[in-house]
Amino acid sequence: MPRQIGKTLPFLMAVALLTPIAVARTQRAQVQEQKPLDIYYIDTEGGKAVLFVSPTGETLLYDTGTGGDANRDLDRIMAVIKTANLAIQQLDHVIVSHYHGDHAGNAAALADKLPIRNYYDHGGWTVELQTNRAAAFNAYRPIREKAHVTVPKPGGKIPITGFEVTVVANAGELITSPLSGMPGAGAPNPLCREFAPKAQDPTPENYYAMGTVIKYGNFKMLDLSDLTWNQEKELVCPNNLLGTNFDVYNTTRH
Repeated sequence: MPRQIGKTLPFLMAVALLTPIAVARTQRAQVQEQKPLDIYYIDTEGGKAVLFVSPTGETLLYDTGTGGDANRDLDRIMAVIKTANLAIQQLDHVIVSHYHGDHAGNAAALADKLPIRNYYDHGGWTVELQTNRAAAFNAYRPIREKAHVTVPKPGGKIPITGFEVTVVANAGELITSPLSGMPGAGAPNPLCREFAPKAQDPTPENYYAMGTVIKYGNFKMLDLSDLTWNQEKELVCPNNLLGTNFDVYNTTRH
């Protein structure tokens, strides 16, 4: 009997010591397996182009920079896509927030470079018909007619896996209810009493821009594209429909 106890105790001690080590290794492996949401801000002339690569490997390009100029912005976007080391060289989702040339400038040219599965925009029209203002839209329109295009409603979501993209403004419409799950959403905004409206500027296409709230775990980002001053007020007054404590705010109107 003493011999059996002598053999059993070291074995139990070994199991007791090894179990926490095994758990710790498992926890470290789980952390290592959790891939992040990667966000690439691309240096473009005016406007923007932001590439999101989800933990599942899906991609979202939010606007496409300015076209022309020896393909400067187009080449920069393609270089970042290469840097992202995607499993498949394609864009799963492309948001064309509105049709000014510094946002929609490469929406067509990108389709010649790699497959684009889904486009999202405010519709197949523009309110600015001047030749210089409509150039990006006119280049994009033939691509749009053949592509899979969705015009999301405010409150709808971009169907990407790994993180959440909620549309809060599009085609001149805004959300009318507080965003669920956002801290402070729906609360009265005391700063509204200081608001002073501004006259609409001579670039009305901005009024129809697509704005979003992006969430990944506890990370929250607000991107309202080129939405106007008065529309921003409607989103946060008299009650703040968007919420508070955003980690990243993409400043509107550049």
